[in-house]
Amino acid sequence: MIIRKSPAAINGREEIAVNLTKVLEGHEIDTRLRADDILFVPESAALRAFHRGTEAAVTAAPYGVIYRW
Repeated sequence: MIIRKSPAAINGREEIAVNLTKVLEGHEIDTRLRADDILFVPESAALRAFHRGTEAAVTAAPYGVIYRW
């Protein structure tokens, strides 16, 4: 999603939906960003789960080392 300042919009900003998958595959035209645009890319659930699993492994690793001694 591109969030762009726009005096014509009701709340002063315009939200432009962008399908990044289609843009990266070349099936959709890339939208040019302007100065002061904000590109919002939501985090995927799979990526969030991967990060949490990695954090859990890093947190648990020292306890495994201490247990072996």
